[in-house]
Amino acid sequence: NFKAAPAQLPELNGKVATHNASALVATNMGRSVRISCFGCAGTTLVDGKQPDSSGIDSGEHELSVRGANGEGALRAFFRTGEAPGIAIHVNSTGSPQGTLLLETNVDGASVSIDRRKLSRETQGGRLVVPLEPRDYTIEVRKQGYRVTPEHLVAKVRKGDSVHAVFRLEPTPATIVLAGVSEGATVLIDDTPAGTVRGGGFSSTLSPGAHTVGLRKQGFKPVSMQTSLKPGDTVRVGNTALHLEALPPKPKEPIQQVPLSPTPRTTPEETEATEWAAARSSKDRTIIQTFLAKYPKTVKRQEALELLAQLDWNALDRNDRSELQRFAAQYSGTALAQQATLEISRKDKEMATTTAKKDEQITSDLSEISKVLAGYATAFERKDLNSLKVLWPGLPEAALAQAFRGKGTIRSQLRPLAPAELTGDSAMIRCMRITEQNTQFGRQKPVEEPRTVHLRKEAGRWVISAIN
Repeated sequence: NFKAAPAQLPELNGKVATHNASALVATNMGRSVRISCFGCAGTTLVDGKQPDSSGIDSGEHELSVRGANGEGALRAFFRTGEAPGIAIHVNSTGSPQGTLLLETNVDGASVSIDRRKLSRETQGGRLVVPLEPRDYTIEVRKQGYRVTPEHLVAKVRKGDSVHAVFRLEPTPATIVLAGVSEGATVLIDDTPAGTVRGGGFSSTLSPGAHTVGLRKQGFKPVSMQTSLKPGDTVRVGNTALHLEALPPKPKEPIQQVPLSPTPRTTPEETEATEWAAARSSKDRTIIQTFLAKYPKTVKRQEALELLAQLDWNALDRNDRSELQRFAAQYSGTALAQQATLEISRKDKEMATTTAKKDEQITSDLSEISKVLAGYATAFERKDLNSLKVLWPGLPEAALAQAFRGKGTIRSQLRPLAPAELTGDSAMIRCMRITEQNTQFGRQKPVEEPRTVHLRKEAGRWVISAIN
């Protein structure tokens, strides 16, 4: 029972009655907070320390206290604000289970435990899951986000709470313009971002709202608003970003002035004047127009070199296909040779990276085979210490009982398929074959399909679970 009233800190009436459970109760308003714990031992901490008379700031907070039997830490989360509030967290003391408290900085993230995806997603940045006591591999995923770390190993113990924290960072989004006006300047949030080449343009942007526009001499500027989600690729065509030509300027009235003889200019002088204007403009369209008008000009090679330099400056040199296109288009130029060298360097780097990756995979598969072989050898010797080195989380008590008073006992994990590697984790499907010689003679071998999970710790593969 509790009492609540407007603009007052809620008050508990008496104690909280519990059965096979402990209860943490936090009442708060503004910076004031009162903590009560029933079925607990020791002092209740807020964010890892005792609350003082100055109160606490608004926002998310964590409560922690030892259980009544002194085993396991109870944790609960609550939020404070200006309005009166009451938060209640109940934990079973009769259950043999532990609790996984998973925290993320975004909502709607999917959670997998030992590669099994849960039906629930994170809400309010958190998810609470009761689990049987053992080690679990926890993974969090959300479309369009990078997750740090890739996975965590949660060591769940009876009556205890394990806190697992994941950080999700949004991946960049991509805006792609296709079929829009050639040579137009692309503006992203009113800042020039590049030029349309071949009717297309692309750029990576941070998720959120952006303004995308085009600007070109002789045309009305055009823009549009778009909202990008993490990892999105948004395509925009000529319909959304269509440039309209400006109306021609009205002709000024011709003033009659006495005519004077005008000196004639030769075709060579006209060509030289137009080439000087094209070269100084550094506008690809103007240079191409000059070449089309004067196909046999002596400035042709210089014009091609200038076009190559302009395209080279705008080229994405991390894109191998773009480098190939450039080398083919400007074959015979110095920049084409440089593009070919860039392609060769990238191919060598890729080959080296692939070789190292293949070498690491081969080494990991070999080490995993040694772990399985070592498991069989240690099992036949009934060597619990060696088994524990290979399998830190093994059911030691159950194996000790199985070894006690037995004759010869063998157990091997025979692979049914190659191991599946994911970073520092691995999974391999095996047939577990158990053979025993007892006082009644040699028993019929027992064959059971099993999935062996492994993880790499300090550069060494060990068994994390056998399911």
